[in-house]
Amino acid sequence: RDTMFQQTEEEIDRLIGILKGHDLLTKDIERSETFLAIVNTSDFMITLHDVDLYRPVCINNKFKVFYGFENNWLSQHDLLYYIKTIHVSNLHTLVKSVVFFKQKNHGYLNLTYKLLHRNTAYKDVIGTTKMVFAEKGRPKFAITVARVADTQTDSFTVAKLTKREKEIVKRLVNGSSRKEIADALYIAEHTVHTHTRNIYKKLNINKIQELILLYEMFVSED
Repeated sequence: RDTMFQQTEEEIDRLIGILKGHDLLTKDIERSETFLAIVNTSDFMITLHDVDLYRPVCINNKFKVFYGFENNWLSQHDLLYYIKTIHVSNLHTLVKSVVFFKQKNHGYLNLTYKLLHRNTAYKDVIGTTKMVFAEKGRPKFAITVARVADTQTDSFTVAKLTKREKEIVKRLVNGSSRKEIADALYIAEHTVHTHTRNIYKKLNINKIQELILLYEMFVSED
């Protein structure tokens, strides 16, 4: 994937050069039809972010098709759905992005995302983000250049869980306490705690609410 990140880095620099030539690296980049026309020429999926307000502003046609959105410029309704397109196990990428720009980094932020493709299935996406405009020294706009990864991982890594862990997951999402689970499975409560910690680590989550959401969305009844 290093090669893919190199490609997205090269593309983001190419686009920045074009935008700079059109004097678009200003606050007027938002709602600029010239900006949209430029990013629509790219073979990559492009997002313009308002990093000051922590929200996406615009997506090019390739990203619009990927998501199944109707518009390039995102409304408040689109923003709510946009957040839901990020797999719950990848929410840490949002935290990394916020920290990156709060520290006023001007380099590349390379991340792998799991994004919802046309409201049907999650796909691994490689993305590079770079700041393109700061207002009074404060990061304002950034661009992400992305593409679907050549190789895909499972949307939900439940297959990595052991039979015992799967049983504990079912009981956790049904509201059982760790003591109740221990009693039902005839194991020590400490053992339930260890299994739960391992489950969270494997699924890259931190809260029971995240586990419930993953279970409801991706676990089959097989």
